[in-house]
Amino acid sequence: MSQENGQVKGISAHLPGIFQGLIAAAIGGGLSPAVSSVWLHSFHQPAPDWAKGAVPSIAGGIMLPAVYFGAKGYRRFRSRRAHATATAQGDRLAIYVAEFGDDEKSRTAREYIFKSIRKELSREYVELIPGWGQI
Repeated sequence: MSQENGQVKGISAHLPGIFQGLIAAAIGGGLSPAVSSVWLHSFHQPAPDWAKGAVPSIAGGIMLPAVYFGAKGYRRFRSRRAHATATAQGDRLAIYVAEFGDDEKSRTAREYIFKSIRKELSREYVELIPGWGQI
């Protein structure tokens, strides 16, 4: 993508809209036989040309955001579930230790924290809970 002063230039600026239009048209084209069938069943006559074209396109335009936001929510749900923080057992003091960063220095610092807490406090009274979120 070519950018000038933070703005996207050329066809790259229109690609998201083009793809959305293509997807909506594909969904609408797939719904065309269903619209004809429902129209025939409901009104006991063949669907007019305007209904064969407009209704599937409108339905495709409505379904596109629903599919997009549904997929986005599903990805968020899977991500949270995959990175779920361990829960405390409740019989000891629970100490949550989050990640500090993604580099070696941060991982080493976190390990030192775990080691010092284990050294100073008895495992009988303290439970360490590793967290996945960064602070």
